[in-house]
Amino acid sequence: MIETSLVEQSSGQELYIAHQNGDKILITHTHAQVDGVFKAATRSTAGTSIITEPDADGCIVLTDIMITSDRVAVSSFTVQFTDDTETIKIISGNANDAPVNLAISFAGAWKGWRNARLEIITVGNVTATVACGYYKLHDSMLYSEWDALR
Repeated sequence: MIETSLVEQSSGQELYIAHQNGDKILITHTHAQVDGVFKAATRSTAGTSIITEPDADGCIVLTDIMITSDRVAVSSFTVQFTDDTETIKIISGNANDAPVNLAISFAGAWKGWRNARLEIITVGNVTATVACGYYKLHDSMLYSEWDALR
């Protein structure tokens, strides 16, 4: 048996090793597992609420989203990324005929572009709640670069 370990070059520290049944196992984590958080916002009147904003020149990466609303005639809501210049709708819900209940766990890279915040806009007196899991990246693409990749 050859003794090996993965060591971080600058600090000399062994990286993420767990012991199970006498064996060493390298542990890896995604950004979402290490840096993931969640935030929720509720609106009960017409208007806009910011759910979360990126750090300066960064972006938001969505991991999960849950949306609920009541049923109210002539009402709707939109969840979107925007930087006040460009806007991309993630979902629009019409609550005229039935309440909206939705939960999505994203498998892909649902991320915004540089300085794009996540917000909810309600029309009418619908009560809508958005809870989202996300993490922030500190460096991101401009909208034109981001859009070219889609």
